[in-house]
Amino acid sequence: MISRLQKGESPSLIDTDKGNEIIDAINAITNSKGSKGIEISADQDGGLNISLRDKGAAGLRYQPLEIMEITDSFIAVNPATINNELITPVGGLDFNPNGDQYLIVDVRINNQTKIQSAKLRIDSAPPDGFEVEKNKAPGDFSILIATIHEKSHFQVRVGSMTAYPSQVFSVPKTTVNVGEYDHDVYYSWTVISS
Repeated sequence: MISRLQKGESPSLIDTDKGNEIIDAINAITNSKGSKGIEISADQDGGLNISLRDKGAAGLRYQPLEIMEITDSFIAVNPATINNELITPVGGLDFNPNGDQYLIVDVRINNQTKIQSAKLRIDSAPPDGFEVEKNKAPGDFSILIATIHEKSHFQVRVGSMTAYPSQVFSVPKTTVNVGEYDHDVYYSWTVISS
């Protein structure tokens, strides 16, 4: 639990009423046990795990990004993050069972490889492999989460994810100018699930 701020005491650079409003909200979430199908728990590092609870199974827990249910109009997916960016839409997305389909997360980044957004989508084709970029960080990418046939599925990846650019290979340059690196370096994304 976070202690409330006192007027005139350190830290003095913030409005104590606004600061206490934020502290009260954090404490309320931290102390919540969840309701109406939402379960809240703290992990060993003090982070909050917020997940949907299955109505029919009291002790059943889903992993982040795991498909919980597929209906004629909706696919329920347990919330997850990538590089601490929440994957949206939270809880799942509209769905029309129609042959083979793929659950995909589209990841958009800025020019410094920081993730700006991550969105679930359903497509009739799997995503392409990650691009390889010469002498710069790679761009946007898509991750296959599950294959779906009508209302059944095969989960390919579960868990919140961490993505980072990594060197795939390098090729020696035939000529090198002063101050240049002597190889062309090729980068792609590495994605790990937790």
